[in-house]
Amino acid sequence: MTTAFQTYTINLPAGGAERVACTGRYFRLINVTGKVTMRGEFGALEGIGAGQGAKFDKDFTELQIRDVSGAANSVTFIVGSVEFIDQSFTLDQASKDTLRHPLVATGKWADMSGAVANTAMQVFAPASNVNGAIILTASSYDLAGAATLMGMAFIAKVSAPTSPTDGEVITHQKAYYHTGAAIFYSCELPCAQKIAAGLGLYFIQSVSGNTTGIHRAARYILL
Repeated sequence: MTTAFQTYTINLPAGGAERVACTGRYFRLINVTGKVTMRGEFGALEGIGAGQGAKFDKDFTELQIRDVSGAANSVTFIVGSVEFIDQSFTLDQASKDTLRHPLVATGKWADMSGAVANTAMQVFAPASNVNGAIILTASSYDLAGAATLMGMAFIAKVSAPTSPTDGEVITHQKAYYHTGAAIFYSCELPCAQKIAAGLGLYFIQSVSGNTTGIHRAARYILL
């Protein structure tokens, strides 16, 4: 029985090359510590890395592998008479921990006061954001008259914004008629986002609130 594919591992010095006698129509790099050039009867594939390879209509009988990274290079590759398909993936430990234990907020903010037009409400100050922050959730809603356009947003900025477009807008706004006499506006963070160190987080809307008791809130992690 003929083996469909075989795995090879070689260790190259910086700029070094090695010939490997192998027969196949397909090869793929599994692991490399730097870029390499693969050469055979088909020609050369230059500067390729892990996960890359090629498939041919005719057999090749050897491969020459040359380091082009300029450093010692450990290269593992497979050669086969058929294409090897691998759609698996691995996660680093931080990603595994996140899947097992979803992120827990270290800070929260909520407000039910009547918003004043173009007057920012501070969620957290720029000075408290030393290493960056992850905004987990942020949302708000309010009512405006039927003929009134209202903009509202959560904004990341080094100072208090003066309008719903003054800074890094991180929320999406929606509007639709609630009654014939009023429009219901809302904004919401579509997914968790990271903001840079030194930015504060604020809420602001362009029209004064219709009433008190309107709910707006955010949850976040200061890194």
